[in-house]
Amino acid sequence: MLYGTAVLCDGTSPTIEKCTFSGTAHAGITTLGTAHPRISDKNFAGNLNWGITVYGESYPTISKNTFSTLNGIDCTASSHPSIENNKISCGSAGISTKGSANPTITGNTLNGNGDYGIIVRMDSTPAIQGNTIKQNPVGIYIATGGAIRPDIGGGGRNSGGNIFQDNSQYDIENRNTVDIMATGNT
Repeated sequence: MLYGTAVLCDGTSPTIEKCTFSGTAHAGITTLGTAHPRISDKNFAGNLNWGITVYGESYPTISKNTFSTLNGIDCTASSHPSIENNKISCGSAGISTKGSANPTITGNTLNGNGDYGIIVRMDSTPAIQGNTIKQNPVGIYIATGGAIRPDIGGGGRNSGGNIFQDNSQYDIENRNTVDIMATGNT
């Protein structure tokens, strides 16, 4: 297990931009508590387990970054990140949502991730809109258990409009028994 993070935002709201995070650690940036940081124009590379981990009740804005780490962005607890216009190509998962996280995932390119473009678990409720999700084994994976309610289109949160292309196994794989909304996608 990897420990440590380069930047910890605990209840703070800094602007973190135009940096490179690489090396071996748990995460390049971690937000927790009630943090509201703006994280933009960064390059996350190397053997970081996660480029960014979002915990607590934090509300980070994560935009215009490039991720080529082991995993991209991990959203958990009661976090509400806005993840927009990033380029994510990681060894395993591009974006993970779990716990009762409520992220808005908009306008990202999730291309060539090793396992999943987006993985949705536990009681998370992401709104997924206008993303290009291509060349992953599974574009969006919805796990079993919990009250998972992703909105991939038509669920009332201005979602849909995603483009799925050349995902080798599934564009959307729903392993849960709960029906999901996924209309208005290509």
